[in-house]
Amino acid sequence: MIEEVYGMDLNGKEDIRISIVLPVYNSENYIERAIRSVLQQKYSNYELIIVDDGSTDKTDEVLRKYEEEKRIRVVKKRNGGVSSARNIGLTYITGDYLLFLDSDDELTSDCLMTLASYVKHNKDTDLIVFGWKELGEKDKIRRVTEEKKLIATDFIIEKIIETEFECGGGYPWNKLWRIDSLKRNTVIQPFNEELILCEDKEWAVRQLLNCKRVMLIPDVLYLYYIINEEHLSKISFNAVEPKNDNKVISFAKASIGIEEEISRRKPDSELSKIANKKCMQDIILVYYKSIRNRNDNLRNQVTGYFRKYVENKKKSISVK
Repeated sequence: MIEEVYGMDLNGKEDIRISIVLPVYNSENYIERAIRSVLQQKYSNYELIIVDDGSTDKTDEVLRKYEEEKRIRVVKKRNGGVSSARNIGLTYITGDYLLFLDSDDELTSDCLMTLASYVKHNKDTDLIVFGWKELGEKDKIRRVTEEKKLIATDFIIEKIIETEFECGGGYPWNKLWRIDSLKRNTVIQPFNEELILCEDKEWAVRQLLNCKRVMLIPDVLYLYYIINEEHLSKISFNAVEPKNDNKVISFAKASIGIEEEISRRKPDSELSKIANKKCMQDIILVYYKSIRNRNDNLRNQVTGYFRKYVENKKKSISVK
Protein backbone atom coordinates (compact mmCIF):
# COMPACT_ATOMS: atom_id res chain seq x y z
CA MET A 1 0.00 0.00 0.00
CA ILE A 2 1.27 3.47 -0.91
CA GLU A 3 1.40 5.72 2.12
CA GLU A 4 2.85 8.94 0.73
CA VAL A 5 4.26 10.50 -2.43
CA TYR A 6 6.15 13.78 -2.57
CA GLY A 7 8.36 15.64 -5.03
CA MET A 8 7.75 16.25 -8.73
CA ASP A 9 9.45 15.72 -12.07
CA LEU A 10 10.64 18.33 -14.56
CA ASN A 11 11.60 17.93 -18.20
CA GLY A 12 15.18 18.77 -19.08
CA LYS A 13 16.56 20.15 -22.31
CA GLU A 14 17.97 16.92 -23.70
CA ASP A 15 15.73 14.79 -25.93
CA ILE A 16 16.22 11.41 -24.26
CA ARG A 17 14.53 11.10 -20.89
CA ILE A 18 15.95 8.54 -18.46
CA SER A 19 13.92 7.18 -15.55
CA ILE A 20 15.94 5.93 -12.57
CA VAL A 21 14.28 3.64 -10.02
CA LEU A 22 15.97 3.50 -6.61
CA PRO A 23 14.49 1.16 -3.96
CA VAL A 24 15.60 1.87 -0.39
CA TYR A 25 15.20 0.18 2.96
CA ASN A 26 17.01 1.25 6.14
CA SER A 27 19.88 2.87 4.25
CA GLU A 28 20.38 6.03 6.30
CA ASN A 29 24.16 5.66 6.04
CA TYR A 30 24.31 5.28 2.25
CA ILE A 31 21.24 6.69 0.54
CA GLU A 32 22.49 10.28 0.41
CA ARG A 33 25.61 9.17 -1.45
CA ALA A 34 23.44 7.41 -4.05
CA ILE A 35 21.18 10.44 -4.48
CA ARG A 36 24.11 12.85 -4.83
CA SER A 37 25.60 10.66 -7.55
CA VAL A 38 22.43 11.28 -9.57
CA LEU A 39 22.17 15.00 -8.83
CA GLN A 40 25.79 15.48 -9.93
CA GLN A 41 25.18 13.99 -13.38
CA LYS A 42 26.33 16.00 -16.39
CA TYR A 43 23.08 15.04 -18.13
CA SER A 44 19.91 16.69 -16.85
CA ASN A 45 16.90 15.06 -18.53
CA TYR A 46 16.17 12.38 -15.96
CA GLU A 47 13.74 11.57 -13.19
CA LEU A 48 14.71 9.77 -10.00
CA ILE A 49 11.97 7.65 -8.45
CA ILE A 50 12.94 6.71 -4.88
CA VAL A 51 10.76 4.05 -3.26
CA ASP A 52 11.12 3.83 0.52
CA ASP A 53 10.13 0.28 1.40
CA GLY A 54 8.95 1.01 4.94
CA SER A 55 12.31 2.03 6.43
CA THR A 56 12.43 2.11 10.25
CA ASP A 57 15.70 4.01 10.62
CA LYS A 58 16.39 7.66 9.68
CA THR A 59 16.13 7.10 5.93
CA ASP A 60 12.99 9.23 5.75
CA GLU A 61 14.80 12.17 7.39
CA VAL A 62 17.46 11.99 4.69
CA LEU A 63 14.88 11.78 1.90
CA ARG A 64 13.01 14.81 3.24
CA LYS A 65 16.04 16.94 2.41
CA TYR A 66 15.25 16.44 -1.26
CA GLU A 67 11.56 17.35 -1.25
CA GLU A 68 12.21 20.44 -3.35
CA GLU A 69 14.38 18.72 -5.95
CA LYS A 70 12.39 18.96 -9.18
CA ARG A 71 13.65 15.71 -10.70
CA ILE A 72 13.12 13.57 -7.62
CA ARG A 73 9.93 11.83 -6.58
CA VAL A 74 9.80 9.91 -3.30
CA VAL A 75 7.22 7.19 -2.79
CA LYS A 76 6.71 5.75 0.69
CA LYS A 77 5.15 2.30 1.12
CA ARG A 78 4.81 -0.48 3.63
CA ASN A 79 7.64 -2.96 3.73
CA GLY A 80 7.30 -5.62 1.05
CA GLY A 81 10.82 -6.33 -0.17
CA VAL A 82 13.04 -4.99 -2.94
CA SER A 83 10.95 -6.48 -5.76
CA SER A 84 7.83 -4.85 -4.40
CA ALA A 85 9.65 -1.51 -4.19
CA ARG A 86 10.96 -1.78 -7.74
CA ASN A 87 7.50 -2.68 -9.01
CA ILE A 88 6.02 0.41 -7.38
CA GLY A 89 8.77 2.48 -8.94
CA LEU A 90 7.95 1.12 -12.39
CA THR A 91 4.40 2.45 -12.10
CA TYR A 92 5.69 6.03 -11.74
CA ILE A 93 8.24 6.24 -14.55
CA THR A 94 7.57 8.60 -17.46
CA GLY A 95 10.85 8.39 -19.39
CA ASP A 96 12.05 6.76 -22.58
CA TYR A 97 14.70 4.58 -20.93
CA LEU A 98 14.93 2.78 -17.60
CA LEU A 99 17.88 2.49 -15.21
CA PHE A 100 18.04 0.96 -11.74
CA LEU A 101 20.23 2.15 -8.86
CA ASP A 102 20.66 0.43 -5.49
CA SER A 103 20.61 2.57 -2.36
CA ASP A 104 24.19 1.76 -1.30
CA ASP A 105 25.74 2.28 -4.74
CA GLU A 106 26.55 5.19 -7.06
CA LEU A 107 26.46 6.19 -10.71
CA THR A 108 29.68 7.59 -12.15
CA SER A 109 29.41 11.32 -12.93
CA ASP A 110 29.29 10.68 -16.68
CA CYS A 111 26.89 7.72 -16.55
CA LEU A 112 23.75 9.34 -17.97
CA MET A 113 25.61 11.51 -20.48
CA THR A 114 27.47 8.49 -21.83
CA LEU A 115 24.35 6.34 -22.08
CA ALA A 116 22.35 9.13 -23.73
CA SER A 117 25.12 9.53 -26.31
CA TYR A 118 25.01 5.82 -27.16
CA VAL A 119 21.22 5.96 -27.44
CA LYS A 120 21.35 9.00 -29.72
CA HIS A 121 23.53 7.12 -32.20
CA ASN A 122 21.80 3.74 -31.75
CA LYS A 123 18.12 4.56 -31.32
CA ASP A 124 16.89 1.13 -32.36
CA THR A 125 18.80 -0.58 -29.53
CA ASP A 126 16.55 -2.11 -26.86
CA LEU A 127 19.17 -2.66 -24.19
CA ILE A 128 22.62 -1.24 -23.40
CA VAL A 129 24.78 -3.21 -20.95
CA PHE A 130 27.76 -1.52 -19.28
CA GLY A 131 30.54 -2.33 -16.83
CA TRP A 132 30.93 -1.54 -13.16
CA LYS A 133 33.57 -1.15 -10.47
CA GLU A 134 33.37 -3.19 -7.28
CA LEU A 135 34.51 -1.28 -4.21
CA GLY A 136 35.46 -3.28 -1.13
CA GLU A 137 38.55 -4.79 0.45
CA LYS A 138 39.87 -5.30 -3.07
CA ASP A 139 38.54 -3.04 -5.80
CA LYS A 140 37.81 -4.69 -9.14
CA ILE A 141 36.79 -3.43 -12.57
CA ARG A 142 34.26 -5.59 -14.39
CA ARG A 143 33.99 -4.64 -18.04
CA VAL A 144 31.41 -6.42 -20.15
CA THR A 145 33.37 -5.94 -23.40
CA GLU A 146 36.54 -4.31 -24.70
CA GLU A 147 34.72 -2.56 -27.53
CA LYS A 148 31.17 -1.65 -28.42
CA LYS A 149 29.31 -4.50 -30.08
CA LEU A 150 25.84 -5.81 -30.79
CA ILE A 151 25.12 -9.35 -29.61
CA ALA A 152 22.29 -11.81 -30.15
CA THR A 153 19.62 -11.84 -27.46
CA ASP A 154 19.80 -15.63 -27.09
CA PHE A 155 23.55 -15.39 -26.53
CA ILE A 156 23.32 -12.93 -23.63
CA ILE A 157 20.47 -14.93 -22.05
CA GLU A 158 22.60 -18.07 -22.28
CA LYS A 159 25.51 -16.32 -20.56
CA ILE A 160 23.26 -14.94 -17.82
CA ILE A 161 21.86 -18.42 -17.19
CA GLU A 162 25.22 -20.18 -17.12
CA THR A 163 27.59 -17.59 -15.61
CA GLU A 164 27.62 -14.83 -13.00
CA PHE A 165 29.40 -11.99 -14.78
CA GLU A 166 29.65 -12.66 -18.53
CA CYS A 167 27.75 -10.16 -20.67
CA GLY A 168 26.99 -8.18 -17.53
CA GLY A 169 25.22 -10.92 -15.60
CA GLY A 170 21.57 -10.83 -14.57
CA TYR A 171 21.85 -7.66 -12.52
CA PRO A 172 19.27 -4.90 -13.10
CA TRP A 173 21.56 -1.95 -12.31
CA ASN A 174 24.15 -2.19 -15.10
CA LYS A 175 21.60 -2.01 -17.89
CA LEU A 176 19.72 0.76 -19.71
CA TRP A 177 16.40 -0.56 -21.01
CA ARG A 178 14.31 1.05 -23.75
CA ILE A 179 10.96 1.23 -22.01
CA ASP A 180 8.84 0.59 -25.11
CA SER A 181 10.63 -2.72 -25.63
CA LEU A 182 9.74 -3.83 -22.09
CA LYS A 183 6.02 -3.21 -22.36
CA ARG A 184 3.57 -5.95 -23.15
CA ASN A 185 0.01 -4.69 -23.53
CA THR A 186 1.29 -1.24 -22.44
CA VAL A 187 2.57 -2.61 -19.10
CA ILE A 188 6.09 -3.52 -17.97
CA GLN A 189 6.19 -7.01 -16.50
CA PRO A 190 6.82 -6.78 -12.74
CA PHE A 191 9.49 -8.46 -10.66
CA ASN A 192 8.37 -11.70 -9.04
CA GLU A 193 7.70 -10.65 -5.43
CA GLU A 194 7.69 -14.27 -4.23
CA LEU A 195 11.42 -14.53 -4.88
CA ILE A 196 13.92 -13.25 -2.31
CA LEU A 197 17.01 -14.33 -4.28
CA CYS A 198 17.74 -14.31 -8.02
CA GLU A 199 14.64 -12.16 -8.55
CA ASP A 200 16.68 -9.70 -10.61
CA LYS A 201 18.12 -12.44 -12.83
CA GLU A 202 14.68 -13.97 -13.42
CA TRP A 203 13.25 -10.54 -14.30
CA ALA A 204 16.16 -9.67 -16.60
CA VAL A 205 15.76 -12.88 -18.60
CA ARG A 206 12.03 -12.28 -19.03
CA GLN A 207 12.68 -8.77 -20.30
CA LEU A 208 15.49 -9.86 -22.60
CA LEU A 209 13.08 -12.18 -24.36
CA ASN A 210 11.31 -9.00 -25.53
CA CYS A 211 14.50 -7.39 -26.86
CA LYS A 212 15.74 -7.57 -30.43
CA ARG A 213 18.91 -5.46 -30.32
CA VAL A 214 21.31 -5.66 -27.37
CA MET A 215 24.51 -3.64 -27.18
CA LEU A 216 27.53 -4.18 -24.91
CA ILE A 217 29.71 -1.13 -24.26
CA PRO A 218 33.19 -0.96 -22.68
CA ASP A 219 32.38 1.96 -20.37
CA VAL A 220 32.39 1.50 -16.59
CA LEU A 221 29.45 3.58 -15.35
CA TYR A 222 28.39 2.11 -12.00
CA LEU A 223 30.06 1.91 -8.57
CA TYR A 224 29.04 -1.23 -6.70
CA TYR A 225 29.89 -1.10 -2.99
CA ILE A 226 30.48 -4.38 -1.17
CA ILE A 227 29.22 -3.36 2.25
CA ASN A 228 29.32 -6.81 3.82
CA GLU A 229 29.96 -10.42 2.94
CA GLU A 230 26.33 -11.01 2.01
CA HIS A 231 26.89 -8.96 -1.15
CA LEU A 232 29.41 -11.55 -2.32
CA SER A 233 27.70 -14.72 -1.12
CA LYS A 234 23.96 -14.33 -0.73
CA ILE A 235 23.33 -18.03 -0.35
CA SER A 236 24.95 -20.93 1.50
CA PHE A 237 24.16 -24.47 0.48
CA ASN A 238 25.77 -25.74 3.69
CA ALA A 239 23.90 -23.69 6.29
CA VAL A 240 20.83 -25.27 7.93
CA GLU A 241 18.49 -22.50 9.04
CA PRO A 242 15.03 -21.32 7.89
CA LYS A 243 16.24 -17.97 6.53
CA ASN A 244 18.86 -19.63 4.36
CA ASP A 245 16.42 -22.36 3.29
CA ASN A 246 14.14 -19.64 1.91
CA LYS A 247 17.02 -18.27 -0.16
CA VAL A 248 17.91 -21.71 -1.50
CA ILE A 249 14.28 -22.37 -2.45
CA SER A 250 14.12 -18.97 -4.14
CA PHE A 251 17.25 -19.91 -6.10
CA ALA A 252 15.56 -23.10 -7.32
CA LYS A 253 12.22 -21.40 -8.06
CA ALA A 254 13.97 -18.67 -10.08
CA SER A 255 15.78 -21.31 -12.13
CA ILE A 256 12.49 -23.12 -12.79
CA GLY A 257 10.78 -19.84 -13.68
CA ILE A 258 13.51 -18.94 -16.17
CA GLU A 259 13.34 -22.36 -17.83
CA GLU A 260 9.56 -22.33 -18.07
CA GLU A 261 9.45 -18.82 -19.56
CA ILE A 262 12.10 -19.61 -22.17
CA SER A 263 10.40 -22.90 -23.08
CA ARG A 264 7.10 -21.09 -23.46
CA ARG A 265 8.51 -18.25 -25.57
CA LYS A 266 11.10 -20.24 -27.52
CA PRO A 267 9.97 -23.89 -27.56
CA ASP A 268 12.33 -26.49 -29.07
CA SER A 269 15.10 -23.88 -29.41
CA GLU A 270 18.73 -24.40 -28.45
CA LEU A 271 18.28 -21.79 -25.73
CA SER A 272 15.37 -23.81 -24.32
CA LYS A 273 17.59 -26.89 -24.10
CA ILE A 274 20.30 -24.90 -22.32
CA ALA A 275 17.79 -23.48 -19.82
CA ASN A 276 16.34 -26.94 -19.18
CA LYS A 277 19.78 -28.41 -18.53
CA LYS A 278 20.74 -25.59 -16.14
CA CYS A 279 17.42 -25.89 -14.33
CA MET A 280 17.92 -29.61 -13.75
CA GLN A 281 21.47 -28.98 -12.54
CA ASP A 282 20.25 -26.39 -10.04
CA ILE A 283 17.48 -28.63 -8.69
CA ILE A 284 19.85 -31.60 -8.34
CA LEU A 285 22.39 -29.36 -6.57
CA VAL A 286 19.84 -28.19 -4.02
CA TYR A 287 18.50 -31.73 -3.50
CA TYR A 288 22.01 -33.17 -3.05
CA LYS A 289 22.98 -30.46 -0.56
CA SER A 290 19.78 -30.99 1.43
CA ILE A 291 20.55 -34.71 1.77
CA ARG A 292 24.20 -34.15 2.65
CA ASN A 293 23.25 -31.60 5.30
CA ARG A 294 20.38 -33.77 6.58
CA ASN A 295 18.06 -30.85 5.97
CA ASP A 296 14.70 -32.61 5.70
CA ASN A 297 12.73 -29.36 5.49
CA LEU A 298 14.68 -28.16 2.46
CA ARG A 299 14.64 -31.61 0.84
CA ASN A 300 10.86 -31.87 1.17
CA GLN A 301 10.33 -28.40 -0.26
CA VAL A 302 12.58 -28.88 -3.27
CA THR A 303 11.05 -32.31 -3.92
CA GLY A 304 7.62 -30.69 -4.06
CA TYR A 305 8.75 -28.00 -6.50
CA PHE A 306 10.51 -30.60 -8.66
CA ARG A 307 7.39 -32.77 -8.88
CA LYS A 308 5.29 -29.76 -9.83
CA TYR A 309 7.88 -28.80 -12.45
CA VAL A 310 7.89 -32.30 -13.95
CA GLU A 311 4.08 -32.38 -14.06
CA ASN A 312 4.03 -29.04 -15.88
CA LYS A 313 6.58 -30.37 -18.40
CA LYS A 314 4.43 -33.46 -19.00
CA LYS A 315 1.39 -31.28 -19.66
CA SER A 316 3.41 -29.12 -22.04
CA ILE A 317 4.60 -32.16 -23.98
CA SER A 318 1.09 -33.67 -24.16
CA VAL A 319 -0.32 -30.40 -25.54
CA LYS A 320 2.28 -30.40 -28.29
